Amino acid sequence: MNNEIVIYCDSSCDLTVQEYKDFNIKLIPLITTVKGKDYFDRVELQPSEFYEMLKEDGVVPKTTMINPQRFIEEFKEDMENQKKIIFLSISSGISSSYNSAEVAKEMTEYEDLHVIDTIGASVGAGLLLRKAVEMRDNNNTVEEIIDEITFMKNKMEYLFCPGSLEMLKRGGRISSTKAAIGTILSIKPICHFDKGYIKMFSKIRGEKALIKFYIKFLEDNGYNPNYRFAIGHANNMKLVNALKEAIKEHFGIDNIIVGEIGAVIGSHTGEGTITLCFVGK
Repeated sequence: MNNEIVIYCDSSCDLTVQEYKDFNIKLIPLITTVKGKDYFDRVELQPSEFYEMLKEDGVVPKTTMINPQRFIEEFKEDMENQKKIIFLSISSGISSSYNSAEVAKEMTEYEDLHVIDTIGASVGAGLLLRKAVEMRDNNNTVEEIIDEITFMKNKMEYLFCPGSLEMLKRGGRISSTKAAIGTILSIKPICHFDKGYIKMFSKIRGEKALIKFYIKFLEDNGYNPNYRFAIGHANNMKLVNALKEAIKEHFGIDNIIVGEIGAVIGSHTGEGTITLCFVGK
């Protein structure tokens, strides 16, 4: 392991607290506010607890970005020890945290702080994080890690179907009319990240149609076999297992990472969300 390199990320990468510890990653948890109380994502509020809270009437969670001063405090010890810092941030297209980290870098004038905009989130960003850890442990340089993560993030495909149209509407992703009609007809959008921004590019009705869409997308667009797949879910393991089985049946892939979507991402997509992430061709 290259002990000179320290890897940080925010909690949008959707690894478990134990995984962050096992991989020697320094977690900067994002904040979710539920019923007026602030929680550090993953540290004070686990996904299962969060989705139970959502079942209560009138619960409208909110998320808060990390300000520059907090970043400075988080990085302070490693900067004093002259470490090479790599920070992987939630997409700048959906959060201001990346810009805050850049401001923190400017304020400290610390040259060995490398802020990476994942232009994604959840388990897709988690794949980037795992690769960075693997390369650090193989004694790769900071430059080599950044080059590889940059390649991966620009090729990463994020396909996700939100569990709640209401939450998607609150986030300004769809109109109230579309949310109402979609709920009545059980129609849900398929979304993806496009240059760091969430865009809708298809619609489906029902879980079987969702799996068929994911499989056809893989068939039509291909994937890079040198990288792993990841499935993220918001309290929806039944659908995860069905999707994993379909991918194994069609492509012979069964080494798939499964992660639970935490409160920060879940605040905007809702319970039941399912996402498939992989590096495209």
